[in-house]
Amino acid sequence: MEHFDTIVIGAGINGTSIALDAASRGLKTLVIDRQGAGSGTSALIPILTRGFRHMEHYELGLVRRSLKEASIMKQRAPDICRDVPTVIRFASHHSARSERAFSVYRWIAKFTGHPVTCEDHFADDKGVHLLEQVCDSQTLLYALLEAAKKQRADFRFHHEITSARRSDGKWIVTLTDPQNKVCLISTRTIINASGVGSLKLSEQLFDYHSRCSAEKLKLFFITCQHANDKNEMTVLTEANKRGLLMLPTAAPNNSDQWLVGGLRQKTVDTGEDKLEQNMHRMNELLGRYGMDPISTGQVENSFSVPYVNFMGRSINSTMDHILELICPDGKHPLLNVIGGTSSTSRYLAEQAINSLLDYLPPCQPCKTASIPLPTSQIPSQHTHAD
Repeated sequence: MEHFDTIVIGAGINGTSIALDAASRGLKTLVIDRQGAGSGTSALIPILTRGFRHMEHYELGLVRRSLKEASIMKQRAPDICRDVPTVIRFASHHSARSERAFSVYRWIAKFTGHPVTCEDHFADDKGVHLLEQVCDSQTLLYALLEAAKKQRADFRFHHEITSARRSDGKWIVTLTDPQNKVCLISTRTIINASGVGSLKLSEQLFDYHSRCSAEKLKLFFITCQHANDKNEMTVLTEANKRGLLMLPTAAPNNSDQWLVGGLRQKTVDTGEDKLEQNMHRMNELLGRYGMDPISTGQVENSFSVPYVNFMGRSINSTMDHILELICPDGKHPLLNVIGGTSSTSRYLAEQAINSLLDYLPPCQPCKTASIPLPTSQIPSQHTHAD
């Protein structure tokens, strides 16, 4: 039987970040994913790192955290970060409110050591114009994966935990590989970082009751080539006015110019499908600026954005995270990692391991802020790596 200090379920950006943190502290770490790395939502969205979007609801703590982590990411992986002119328009936008939010944002940026300049950042009736630090999520995922492997974290893709039991202060886990071969693994701690949809694992597999509940908003992602740079900012602004989420892609070596559009759905539970309606609205907008129309056949991915409720707190899981530690007997901890934005995944990973220190052997303090990330372009075989 193999023995590990921690098992991480899920090899998305959260899972690989946690694996890197744990392994760099000297903990024996295993990551398990029943598919491949980034097979969920991690590899779908370009990452906007500097946190201005949190100003819509004046979540100042998230703004400070995002600014700090953006600076750390730039130092760790300068080749996969780039500055992109962006217009951000709040759902309840009017220019006075945007100007106030921007003034507060500039003040926070200045006093956290990450100042912004008036030349590159300003607010008008279209929204707030700023240079966002953007990185491609697939490139970041691959970099985290390689860095974690260098720290001797073990990754097993296309494996699945089929049962788990508690025994003398350790979890005994049954792991099944692609050939249906079974092996037993023991671990001190288990970290469930496989997404909100896997909260049922707490009850079905580990016999622990999670106190979290979630409702979902579904997004469809479509790629479309646009005409020129001037049109990009106009279309982004106009799309946001219509309630259609649009983001620029962030692939640093992509010579083509692309947009990624998220066509917003109502809550999944209602069963109401607004894809066709929103696509018609999007095509009206694209046609106005000389861009090719899009069709349902161009839908590349879709995923749900969960809003998580936990002990009276409700969060948008794409902006913030919840760490739910379940250990009713005081000996067999399970940590549910719920939500989180990729731009602050390093901070999330540090908090996750810190929350388990009482159950782990003595280890080194977190040092991921100083660990450089490999910045080579993703080899084609590592897209949704396995």
